Amino acid sequence: MESTVMDQVAFQISSSSGGAEDKDIAIDRNGDVWITGEFGGSIDLDGDGEDDLTTNGYEDAYVAKFDSEGNLVRAYDFGNTGYDEANSIAIGSNGNAWVLGTFSGSIDIDGDGTNDLTSSSGITI
Repeated sequence: MESTVMDQVAFQISSSSGGAEDKDIAIDRNGDVWITGEFGGSIDLDGDGEDDLTTNGYEDAYVAKFDSEGNLVRAYDFGNTGYDEANSIAIGSNGNAWVLGTFSGSIDIDGDGTNDLTSSSGITI
């Protein structure tokens, strides 16, 4: 079996408060690694000891993109004051990330400060 850079990259994601749970991983056509999950409090995604994201409430969903060397490229959190989670991720051929998860109430998914979706039944998938 041929060794690749990805065989040698390890990720350690930690939360300084509230915990973190990684749910899914995907690799795009450029070899970039996308990880999604949920966290409470704040989370250090790149292992530098600094928190990269802080929740908007109890628990938020997150998506993180790392290059093929394991360097954090960007990170997003999605959530409101309740419990929000991301369960799976897929990367399209155009490089767009598609995330499946659950949320309650209303949620801002593009980071502009305005709620984009509202749950009609308590929890929406």
